[in-house]
Amino acid sequence: MTESDGSVGDAASSDNAQAAPASIPQSPGRPPGALDTAAVGRVREVNSARLTGPEMEQAIEAGDAVTVALLLHAGEPANSLMSGRCTPLYRAAEKGYTAVAAVLLVAGGRSYTTEERCITDLMAAAMGGHAPMVDFLVATGADVHAFTLTDESALSFAVRYGHAEAVAALLRAGANPWCDGTVRDHKAHPEINALLETARAARRGEAES
Repeated sequence: MTESDGSVGDAASSDNAQAAPASIPQSPGRPPGALDTAAVGRVREVNSARLTGPEMEQAIEAGDAVTVALLLHAGEPANSLMSGRCTPLYRAAEKGYTAVAAVLLVAGGRSYTTEERCITDLMAAAMGGHAPMVDFLVATGADVHAFTLTDESALSFAVRYGHAEAVAALLRAGANPWCDGTVRDHKAHPEINALLETARAARRGEAES
């Protein structure tokens, strides 16, 4: 992966909004477990994106899918940068707003964050314990095998924060029950431990058959 030079991109709107360095987002169809190297070429585009308008930001934060849809129809970009230096789709995933995420995806929304570890929208949903959002993102192409630059996955985040329903959703989607964080953190959560052990036993059975 090519490191950014840390420079600030050009403003893309008349309000002279400052650009921010963006991390590599996930995209459907990439090789399982890989960082999205194809997205490196899109980083400049995101760096020059304008800041999200206040009405859109308020609607995203409130989970108001109807207002989000109206603002998109009126010309608000789906991939602007919110005050937390992430796109609206990433924030919707982080908060578990599935209806908002659906509206944004239809409008071409992509998940970006300036988090240096390259956390994906699926990971953000897993950290928050939003199992329905996990199911939704997987159904729309999110990669359950993606890892951050520090070798963390959506499943390891769900395990660490004790979100059993999100763990179950990710295991149903085929997440690796032996990934690093699951081995380290699962013993503090008996219900999660049971889910992981069941998934591991199933994998062993498949390998032996």
